[in-house]
Amino acid sequence: MRVNDQINLFSTIDAEEVKRRTENLNIDFKFLEQTKGSEYEQLVKDLAIADHYARRAARDKFQKKNSIIMLIDNEFSGFGIFETDNRAKQFYVWQIAITDKWKGNGLAKVIVEKMLNQNKKQMPAVVTVYDKNEVSLGLFKSCGFEVYQKKGQVFYMTRGGIVDGVEIKANDVARLKKLLGINPTNIWNSAKGEWRIEKQKWNELIENAGMLAEVSNPTYASREGCWQKDGGLAKFATGEALNDGASVLDPFVCELVLKLFMPKNGKRIYNPFGGGVQMGFVSGFYDYEYLATEIRQNQCDANNSICKAYQMKNVNWLLYDSSTYYDESKKFDMIFTCPPYYLVEDYRDYDGVKPDKELNGLSSYDEFREMLFKGYGNAIKMLNDNCFFAIMVGDSRDPKTGGYYCAEAETEVFLKQQGLHVYNRIVYLETQFTRAMQTKSTIKSRKLPKCEQKIILAYKGNTNNIQALYEDIGRL
Repeated sequence: MRVNDQINLFSTIDAEEVKRRTENLNIDFKFLEQTKGSEYEQLVKDLAIADHYARRAARDKFQKKNSIIMLIDNEFSGFGIFETDNRAKQFYVWQIAITDKWKGNGLAKVIVEKMLNQNKKQMPAVVTVYDKNEVSLGLFKSCGFEVYQKKGQVFYMTRGGIVDGVEIKANDVARLKKLLGINPTNIWNSAKGEWRIEKQKWNELIENAGMLAEVSNPTYASREGCWQKDGGLAKFATGEALNDGASVLDPFVCELVLKLFMPKNGKRIYNPFGGGVQMGFVSGFYDYEYLATEIRQNQCDANNSICKAYQMKNVNWLLYDSSTYYDESKKFDMIFTCPPYYLVEDYRDYDGVKPDKELNGLSSYDEFREMLFKGYGNAIKMLNDNCFFAIMVGDSRDPKTGGYYCAEAETEVFLKQQGLHVYNRIVYLETQFTRAMQTKSTIKSRKLPKCEQKIILAYKGNTNNIQALYEDIGRL
């Protein structure tokens, strides 16, 4: 192939200049199943190390991936390393390097295009790139890639494609990769800037839906007289209450749990302690079916109105006590709930009275736990096999002794007794500013303010089935 034939692909220098520099040269490419064991193995290693940005290509595991070898006048002049991930249904561009003799001639894009031509099934493509040499951000943008995340000097990029005959946009490929990139371990820090941005996007959608539905303060809707009865820690620190002191479920948590722990073919979510609108709204946004049982009519009405304003047809809050709700005809692919924490908040209905069997209205923690676990037990019976039960839970203190009730530990023991596997313990960190200010008064009794909640992920079924039944995220 003559270099002249590829002038329309060059983006780093003027096309006429490329033609002048290369018009008497012949360029050829060789496709290798792997570099390792080939006549080019050492040449690729040496160039990878010398290039600095492509040095990973010298590692054994990259030598075993597919490669394109570029020859100019039959001389080794560059390479590209790539891979087709058939399980994740993604195509990865790994490394590119060009010998010093040919750098700056626009050949990097020729190599990229040659690699992309090996993506026979037109799968979504993924690459990470430093914007420091001719293997640049602009080069991949010119090939249809979009940036979905930037960390330091590294840009993470994707390009859309086709999966099982369905067109997938670049943003759809990147979403879960981006979410995991924010907090890739079991510590989910909601105070991080990236987290706050994603959370704010969801809250803006909920606020817009609330405006359309004529529901005031839709993020917590009908809650009244909540935690500490005085406006909570925000008022303690700033003199102003936030949401009248109500705790509000983080909608970004809802998205993460849905994206990570819903089976590939899953469709239905059940929440036995319905509460606020967040999980239902996020579920409906992604076209899942969602059912929640809730004992306050005002909360049911508000949430249903908010979701109907966004035309979410399969999202519903049902006025019911979860400790008695069981429908053997219903099966769900995920249970998610964020139940009340004993004596932390005060929930009331339209008449300003606590509904019957409102958990925080019960006279003892033992009664609270019994009712709570009845609701969990009924939900477990309606959960399909090989699916997750997600509970966002926190501890509260006995006002008489100051000791914790140990609700988190007792929840894990209960789930295990029901035959579920306690599979993940996620620590959800809240902002520490207001908690730290509270230490001034609590440290006298040696109480350290609590700034975390737990998200317990329990699995019903054979954990060996998870890799086959849940989406392969692919390269992060």
